[in-house]
Amino acid sequence: MSEKVIKVGLATDYNSGTIVELTAEPTDDWEFIEWIGDITSTENPVQITIDEAKTVKARFHKPINYLVNSHYYKNEMNPYFDLIKITKNHDIGNPKYGGYDTGVAYADFNGDGYIDINLMLNAGVDGDYCEHFMLINNGDDTFTMNNDLITNTNFNTYMSRKTIVGDFNGDKIADVVRIAGGHDWLRKSNIMLSDNGTFTFKEIDEVPFSQYHGFASGDIDNDGDLDLFFGSPNSGFAINDGNANFTWFKVTDKISNYFEDNDQRDGPYGVQTSEIFDINSDGNLDLILGGSYKDESYDYNLTSPTILWGNGSGNFDYDNKLELWELGDKPYHNGVKVGNNDDFSFADIDQDGFMDAVVQYIYQIDNDPNNNGNTTMYFQYQVMKNNGNSSFTDVTSEWLPDSMKNCTVVWTILKDVDNNGMLDLTEYASTTSKGGSGPDINCSEKAWRWEWNGSKFDKIN
Repeated sequence: MSEKVIKVGLATDYNSGTIVELTAEPTDDWEFIEWIGDITSTENPVQITIDEAKTVKARFHKPINYLVNSHYYKNEMNPYFDLIKITKNHDIGNPKYGGYDTGVAYADFNGDGYIDINLMLNAGVDGDYCEHFMLINNGDDTFTMNNDLITNTNFNTYMSRKTIVGDFNGDKIADVVRIAGGHDWLRKSNIMLSDNGTFTFKEIDEVPFSQYHGFASGDIDNDGDLDLFFGSPNSGFAINDGNANFTWFKVTDKISNYFEDNDQRDGPYGVQTSEIFDINSDGNLDLILGGSYKDESYDYNLTSPTILWGNGSGNFDYDNKLELWELGDKPYHNGVKVGNNDDFSFADIDQDGFMDAVVQYIYQIDNDPNNNGNTTMYFQYQVMKNNGNSSFTDVTSEWLPDSMKNCTVVWTILKDVDNNGMLDLTEYASTTSKGGSGPDINCSEKAWRWEWNGSKFDKIN
């Protein structure tokens, strides 16, 4: 901060009547926010008249770039908060609510440089309505509730399965998009848009009424704003005009040589997860699809997690793709084929210059005799090494021996969460409850976490 005397008072420096001009001078990539104390202003420079002792402070922050694809935001920019502890401190960590992991958004919502938490929580006996909470970071990772920042809080997303943060209206402030629709809950997806210091919800009318399992964001058409891709059913692209107004394109409009639409379905059955990310570092965003995979060549499904290579045009060619494994390589557990692929993340795990993949699966065993005839759910991480020659190799047994869990795993994160220089494989954060089903369940409230030691992942939690 520098100062310059504009007008000297009748006596010596800074006596009564002296007018001082204060200039906030941020360094590097910091930006000035406001003056606080005896001046409350966002002007810079600002003048103050000295008529008594004055205390003035300049507030700065590092702006966050929210114009990044959803894969990058998930793995690089999201913090690693203990969500259970935080929500319990605010009496919203009780069994009334669910959906913490799928309905949570982390961003600097009030513009003070600290990461806040926005929660959409399923509530009621059957999760038939939602409540919204805004937890503002006090600067020390403690939080104060301020729901006055949200308007239209009665807006329901109903069992949102995924939440994405990004700047969709071009004001450099975080917005939040949630897909609507749990199982048999058909709703419109919605966006929580920044509006002069507050946030308001609106439905994305252009996106079909559906129960989407997954979606992703990125600058698909390479025009400088964030677009959206939605998985099945009713799969397609919501292309942004830069002001959060979207135009809908069916997948067959933007993916050539895709599955034939003989029975009015848009693309393959069961595209339950997707991400947008430049996997081969050629400067073009790629589209990664996953979900339910085929057992026979004639099945109307993807073969495996599939990368559609981008060329920067906003269009893709299904013949220009890479499949992580071939037909017949679908993972098994105790003779049961993998069910859904709910998430995946990419990172250069072994530091050989190529992006490796971690894929998250669910196995469902109905009428399990080892669980008194009830349904048992298993969750697995599969680690696929990128060979650098348009192929991947399953290295799960070598890199992640402890890959199968009875307890619910929601997301897949590859990030150095403790800043010790070692890559971690984990979830977003600790969850409300590590639910599961089956015999010998030993679930905890801590997120599963492993740390890369240079040759394999060591179990931390």
